[in-house]
Amino acid sequence: MACHNRMWYNFHMKNAEEMFIKGNVEDAFEIFLALANEGNGRAMYFLALYYALGLGDIDFPDDVIAGKLLNKGAEAGDILAKLNTAFAYEPDSYEFVSTIKESFDEVKELADSGDLFAQNEMADLYMNGWGTSKDLEKGIAILKSCSEKGLWLSSYRLAQYYDSLGTPESQKESTKWLHKAAGQGCQKAEAVIKIMELLED
Repeated sequence: MACHNRMWYNFHMKNAEEMFIKGNVEDAFEIFLALANEGNGRAMYFLALYYALGLGDIDFPDDVIAGKLLNKGAEAGDILAKLNTAFAYEPDSYEFVSTIKESFDEVKELADSGDLFAQNEMADLYMNGWGTSKDLEKGIAILKSCSEKGLWLSSYRLAQYYDSLGTPESQKESTKWLHKAAGQGCQKAEAVIKIMELLED
């Protein structure tokens, strides 16, 4: 019976993750919610993404709910949820540093096994030097690789990174990745592009 349940979880989780990657976040949400109600920690990690980023029918980001979901996901044994509980603390705090340190090797192992979402998380760790030596080029390369595999979340993260640099060249690069994210189904990127076009008129 336990094996049957695990197969059921894996099938539906894979289905929901594929929907999420393709930008069908509304339908994916319902599956993540059902899995989370069954105690699935990884599903709670994804629900936390919805609340942290304001995805789908979640109109406004809510870090409080996202944090609670991450804590619950970590308690259920999900390593990506545990990693992200660190972000409730300041980067130089003991809690942040220790949580990243405790999570790093397992997240890296998951990323090395081909998990696209773990790879996306690893990119941020390298770009910021959290739990490892700072390696901006490696982090960006990982994001680009995830983007090429279809993950709009990585494309959107690249758009944010280049936008933060504030140069004319980086703004062009940011717009390129924003359009790629939109083409991959990222509604947030589509909304930003519409505002940019409105302001250009």
